[in-house]
Amino acid sequence: MLKKIIIKVHKVDKYREISILLLSFILFCSGPTLLAQEAALNKPIGHFREFSFSSRSLEIEGDNGQIILTHYAPDIIRVRVSDANINDWKSYAVILEPSGEFQFRFNSKVLILTTDSLKIEIEKYPLHIRIFTYDNKLVTEHYFGLTISWLGGVVSQYHRLFQDEIFLGLGDQPGSLNRRGQYFENNGIVESPENGISGFGSFIPFFLGIHDSLTYGIFLDHTGRSSFNFGAGTDDQYYSFSSSDGTLDYYFIWGKSVKSILSKFTALTGKMEMPPLWALGYHHSRQGYSSNQQVIRTAEEFREKGFPADIYCLDMFSTRDFEVFTWDPKRFDHPSVLTGTLKDAGFRTSMQVDAGVRINPGFDIYQDGINHDHFIKYPGGLPYTGNTKAGRCHFPDLTNRETYSWWKGHFKSLADAGVRSICFDPNTKIVRQMGGIPDIIELDGDGTTTSMMKVRNLYYLMMASSAYEAMKTHLKNERSLVLAHNAYAGIQRYAATWNGFILPGEDIMLEGVRRICSMGLSGVPLCGSDIGGSSGIVSPSLYLRWLNIAIYNPIFINTFDADAPEQMPWSYGEKTEAIARNIFNKRYSLLPYIYSSLYESNQSGIPLARSLAIEYPFDLTIYAKSFENQFQLGKNLLIIPAYSDEKITRVYLPEGNWFFANNDRYYTGPCEIMVACPVDSIPVFVREGSIIPMQSPVISCLDSPSDTLSIHIYAGNNQNSFTYYEDDGYSYNYQKGNYYKRIIDFNPHERLLHFHKSTGTYSSRFKKLKLVFHGFVKTVWMEINLSKHDVITENNLQIIILDNLQDDIYLRW
Repeated sequence: MLKKIIIKVHKVDKYREISILLLSFILFCSGPTLLAQEAALNKPIGHFREFSFSSRSLEIEGDNGQIILTHYAPDIIRVRVSDANINDWKSYAVILEPSGEFQFRFNSKVLILTTDSLKIEIEKYPLHIRIFTYDNKLVTEHYFGLTISWLGGVVSQYHRLFQDEIFLGLGDQPGSLNRRGQYFENNGIVESPENGISGFGSFIPFFLGIHDSLTYGIFLDHTGRSSFNFGAGTDDQYYSFSSSDGTLDYYFIWGKSVKSILSKFTALTGKMEMPPLWALGYHHSRQGYSSNQQVIRTAEEFREKGFPADIYCLDMFSTRDFEVFTWDPKRFDHPSVLTGTLKDAGFRTSMQVDAGVRINPGFDIYQDGINHDHFIKYPGGLPYTGNTKAGRCHFPDLTNRETYSWWKGHFKSLADAGVRSICFDPNTKIVRQMGGIPDIIELDGDGTTTSMMKVRNLYYLMMASSAYEAMKTHLKNERSLVLAHNAYAGIQRYAATWNGFILPGEDIMLEGVRRICSMGLSGVPLCGSDIGGSSGIVSPSLYLRWLNIAIYNPIFINTFDADAPEQMPWSYGEKTEAIARNIFNKRYSLLPYIYSSLYESNQSGIPLARSLAIEYPFDLTIYAKSFENQFQLGKNLLIIPAYSDEKITRVYLPEGNWFFANNDRYYTGPCEIMVACPVDSIPVFVREGSIIPMQSPVISCLDSPSDTLSIHIYAGNNQNSFTYYEDDGYSYNYQKGNYYKRIIDFNPHERLLHFHKSTGTYSSRFKKLKLVFHGFVKTVWMEINLSKHDVITENNLQIIILDNLQDDIYLRW
């Protein structure tokens, strides 16, 4: 073995000379910026020295660093890079355990790993990784001459940038749908000053690459500062990603489609549970309510004016001097009475929680935290002090198991008071505080002391997980909702998110659409964006347009500041109020479709609000500025956001046949068309062969609609299937089989519509099926296994009423 190593070292000298000449040529062609960068760092990983191999991992030593590749699945490879010995650390995002084995071979120039799906080649001189599909198509490779290098404590990895490569993801980030040509830095806060966006959101270090009809994903599991440069200022030669602590720990995911990669990424980091049904209703939140009476009166107004709503959010103004987990004894003296009254009116109560614990010796949570050493610290042991709305605060060290348990215990008081949703306060002070805490601040690190540099973005995930676990414990078998403003990968296991406290504006409204879709592309299916922004004056037309878009968002929410003008649906006059009421009712009528589509998210990880890149990743038109805001709600509805002053808007219809929902006009894509965009609606298109279940409007999600479920079926030439899903909407009994699930198949080739026998032990809340047929001209319907029926005609649509909600139903035309 020693002899072999000596031979390899002699070879290194020869190849080093060649590589230096090549690198010098590349740097000369790349201009002075890259030359200056190389002169400053010049600590590349270098050349191969030695390796060790087991069936599941390959460890490689280079001149200046180490690489370990681990087989997690045939199409998921973990890669760890460090300039020191690599120590395993607990991932708070990854829940998948490694499995399977590599096949391995090598020669004097290359090491080769293969799985059932991939081939990985590691060139030795210099170390250079290429990843191929099993049929030898190049998916990604290091950029020759840079590969992996260190500058101070920052490590960067450089990849070849393909000519047609497109990048998606990175969570709730401002910017265009296609991230190519953009640079992102994750330091605990998100800024976008050029367009006025408040920009405090969720940075999830996962992205998808698309080129040459190939798709892949990379998840950088790094909770400290990181950055991603997708060809910004690189003359389209390479892209890179970096971490702040000298190590890279990332997962390469390959799949045949964007859908398959999202499914695998959420297998890696977890899928969402089914939310309570009421979480899909309207969330009302305004800062600064002054009393029980004001809250109750506002809830009464919703009901008196006939507006459906389900969540009433109380903020930190409801607490005693902004002290977390308290209630103001003067203004909110009987919290359980308040939450009970709201529940009787069809509202679930949400309470904001702040990470900061106010420094007050008379505050029992503060004093207990001091006595039991629960706060993050300066080096030397003193608790770190920062400012929030509560003033000077300490912050719980949620990486300490005892502190995490202690913090969770405080949610019991909120659950006991009738609170059913936790909302984390995203005020700018606390978010900037998390981004601005010095790197040297120390945390327990689950028994291994760490620093804020390492876990900066983990804090948001721990806040959400602590609330989720606490509420699940204290509410027994009742589902709750955690709503987080900031997040890290894996947040979908614990919480929904929203980009709230944004400024009003046309571009910000549409930016919110892209940010929601980007969260979906990052594994998070439950997201929302504040209607109308949180402050400033919003015109009636902008409010209605924003509302029209928001009803197709997974989370339907309006949050506004205490000093902002009221943005109630009835704040803009009777005409706007009437239009707004119809828009609200449209959302609640779609609940069966939305809830069933979320069941798909629960099973597969595919989001509810879908960028067109999920279904049509290789159609370059969808990335154009004119069309990048279009998205799908589930797999069947195509939503077209537009500016509020647009009376006619341009639409791009991807490949396939589409019905315009307003009048059932039929279009064949791909094509660009102009359609009307009145103040009371936005254009919505329905894919051919679609199956859309709808209900009568209700005033609250858990209220009983009429006993008839309307199922809209659209003609077409392509076979389609839809899984209709119900459960009780509030308990975890669905996890024990207490659900109602029915697959509906549309087969135009056999002229057959098949309602499969229902599965699960839950009895549907509906007693009848109303089948509404779109695009079927002069059709004669024949039931194969049911009694004779009559076909009704309404508004030129054929309708069939059926009573059978359990057994197989076959209909032919």
